[in-house]
Amino acid sequence: MSVNVLTQAYSAIVNCIKTSVKITNINTGVVVDTFGIWDTGATNSVITKSVAKQLGLTPVSYTRVRGVGGLMPTPEYLVKITLNNENITLVSRVTECEELSAEQDTGMLVGMNIIRLGDICITNFDGKTVMTFRVPSLETINYVEEVNLHNKCLKIHELNIAKRLPDKCACGSGKDYKNCHGKSLYHK
Repeated sequence: MSVNVLTQAYSAIVNCIKTSVKITNINTGVVVDTFGIWDTGATNSVITKSVAKQLGLTPVSYTRVRGVGGLMPTPEYLVKITLNNENITLVSRVTECEELSAEQDTGMLVGMNIIRLGDICITNFDGKTVMTFRVPSLETINYVEEVNLHNKCLKIHELNIAKRLPDKCACGSGKDYKNCHGKSLYHK
């Protein structure tokens, strides 16, 4: 199985995740290099009118999109999208939208039709935002289960120490607690 990944790291906490994106007209091969804003609130991905024009795209269909003016017919295009590490490439339908930045340097909104293909994680550790994405999805990440298991292991560890019993980790790994969940990030 081939796993493809990308990471975008920032030197501070940010409120907008933006990565470079290549959008290609699949009929002519014309390519536009731009930025894409990652938006888990967007059902589908969109490109700006200016990017659609630069690519010389012809609509494959029209769809109705709800905007501030209500439902409006909006062109839908079929494009090739290559994410910034150039290892993640896919063909997708995108709709057209107004400009996403005053500088017109952001030509795409990466929506859930792409994000749902893999796993995404955003951290804000040590005052720095890092977004990482991989395709395909490889595991479930569940912080509630992770913390609950840590708390269970810690409680049993404390009982083992109090009763002077062998201190195997309660997770079932067979390791001593100090070499297993005793090294957990939650233990610090």
